[in-house]
Amino acid sequence: MHAGRQKAVIAAFALLLALACSCSKSGPTDEELLEQFVKDVTGTVDDALVNRAVGYTALTELPIDVRVPQHQGVYREEDAEELLGNFRDQMRRVFGGSELALRRHTIKIEGDRAEVGMRLMTQRGPIQADIGLQKLASGWRVNKVHAQPTGLF
Repeated sequence: MHAGRQKAVIAAFALLLALACSCSKSGPTDEELLEQFVKDVTGTVDDALVNRAVGYTALTELPIDVRVPQHQGVYREEDAEELLGNFRDQMRRVFGGSELALRRHTIKIEGDRAEVGMRLMTQRGPIQADIGLQKLASGWRVNKVHAQPTGLF
């Protein structure tokens, strides 16, 4: 092969490699991360699910607005022990061993904020959960949990 043509072929190959590398994913997309969140907080309620859900909180950086039947409030860092303890106890007592079966969900992302809506079927009936998340340096973290029983869907 002629030296000039060989250099052109090598340059073209290098360009193709550079383009392939620039087009490859450098990590999961926000949509993929939020789909993983949905998977992490649905399914059989056991200690692993509860721990995964708690892992999406960052009360030292981000308060959580909670609105569930017979309870509402905004929780901050100083409330972390109480909130997370109550969450663990309630999940075990009310749903322990049962399924949070995902029927459908939506994910809406606007910049560093996201809204995840989930319709769940539980042993106690259907629930609509609306979860707000904010993207921090540590990843997507929950800043809102609004859940309520719904009619059949």
